[in-house]
Amino acid sequence: MRQIKFLPCLFLLSYYVAISQEQTDKNNGIFYKISLATTLTVNEDYVAFDDSDDSTLFEPSALFVNNSIGYQFDKRSLVGLNLEYDWHSKQGLHFFPAYLSLQYNIIADDDNLFIRGGYGTLLGMGKSFE
Repeated sequence: MRQIKFLPCLFLLSYYVAISQEQTDKNNGIFYKISLATTLTVNEDYVAFDDSDDSTLFEPSALFVNNSIGYQFDKRSLVGLNLEYDWHSKQGLHFFPAYLSLQYNIIADDDNLFIRGGYGTLLGMGKSFE
């Protein structure tokens, strides 16, 4: 009996979630974006088909965390203020760049082609930051 009551509730809930996920294309206004990226290097100590070692062929060598807040003027152009944290593990280096970026979409379609430029500086956050 409980399963019979649970099933209609599940369908109503999934319908509510499906409707709430619909969104219209926002062409202008303030936006916020956070991104996480890494770079990979080839592990020089890697031996193929060696089961005793748990190493991999590629290892992460740097981590980048980027926070952007900006304004999109239309489908083609936007400007943003970016604060980024860069950590290079092998060298033990930390960077904290802050920069202003401008992006212009040459082709504003499903296959975007854009140009982007920026200007900024490295912030000195302490002795461990370069």
